[in-house]
Amino acid sequence: MGDYMAKLKKAKLSMNNKEKSFAFEVMGIVSILISLISIARFGFIGKYLVLAFSLLFGDWYFVFIGLVGMFGVYCLVFHKKIEIKSVRYYGIFLILLSLLIITHFGMHEYVSQFEGNALKTTLKIYFDYFKSNSIRMIKGGGIVGCFFFYVFYFLLGKIGTILVSLILMFVGIVFLTKKTIREFVEMIVKFVKKIYLFIQKRFKNVIESVVEISKDYGSKKILKTKKSKLFIKNEKETYAIVKDDIPIGCVGLLFHPDTNHWWDEGAVELGYWIAEEHWGNGYAVEASKILIEHAFNDLNVKEIYASYRLENNQSKRVLEKLGFKYY
Repeated sequence: MGDYMAKLKKAKLSMNNKEKSFAFEVMGIVSILISLISIARFGFIGKYLVLAFSLLFGDWYFVFIGLVGMFGVYCLVFHKKIEIKSVRYYGIFLILLSLLIITHFGMHEYVSQFEGNALKTTLKIYFDYFKSNSIRMIKGGGIVGCFFFYVFYFLLGKIGTILVSLILMFVGIVFLTKKTIREFVEMIVKFVKKIYLFIQKRFKNVIESVVEISKDYGSKKILKTKKSKLFIKNEKETYAIVKDDIPIGCVGLLFHPDTNHWWDEGAVELGYWIAEEHWGNGYAVEASKILIEHAFNDLNVKEIYASYRLENNQSKRVLEKLGFKYY
């Protein structure tokens, strides 16, 4: 008899679990369908579902439609209720609430033009939108945002409402990270320090490179132009193009056999590069002219060659301005 009762209890328990699973699956399917029909605005139902979400949540209706869809997926996968034990759920709630309140400031400015109670006027406008199917006209935080906005607005005024919204946002973000406020602040400070040290390191590297170039000012040859200066970088006639003591590009001569292409022995190849933000100022043309004169007058170069990619029209124009001829 005892074994029979135990089997009966197990059978009942199994049936209850199946019924619960079936209920969660139905709930999940319905939630996903509501979300999909609303997003796609399928027919009469889709149109009014979107209007309902818009009426409730204003400009943020799409977020809540997405949350309904996520709830449906959760029900289908886990077959159980969402247990709101994690502080992250409260964080999400506080962030959404702060967004609804902040967003409602625009609607409040609009209804302030009319006489009478602002809350009643706002609700009347919302329901008029709903009746006329005017989803694009609904603004602000919807009925939910409107309610919380005016609770804080009547109690604390405009500045107080802004402060409360920002505090809710901050606390919500803290809850999402599952940290205390102190731990969160320490985490932000560490992050800012890392960013600062990274920028400082990069800036230091740039300064060091400029200083390294500037060390050669006295001992190396300087080619002066009207717009910039060329400072020799190495023995192979490669120069940094410097404007206001900051390198913005380079220009140089490649000697046989280090050229990119097979030119005649004794010839050299001209190359140049300018940072994109300095294009169109004539730096490449001017710097190349000075270097070409230097090559012919001081280096006894007989021929200078250059090449460009067919799609690089800027480089083509530079070479044409310098007087290069096709061969």
